[in-house]
Amino acid sequence: MDRARNLGRLGEEQYLTARRRFLIEVRRLVKLNVLIVVGVKPAVLRES
Repeated sequence: MDRARNLGRLGEEQYLTARRRFLIEVRRLVKLNVLIVVGVKPAVLRES
């Protein structure tokens, strides 16, 4: 979503709506025990 916003494919309002819907869906899936969210440290992301 960030990339699409930076490329101008999503406006600010569209980006915020998409982000909000994504987070709602993630929370719903976690609550249903269908998804496990694992925290990743920045150092690990830099290495990849």
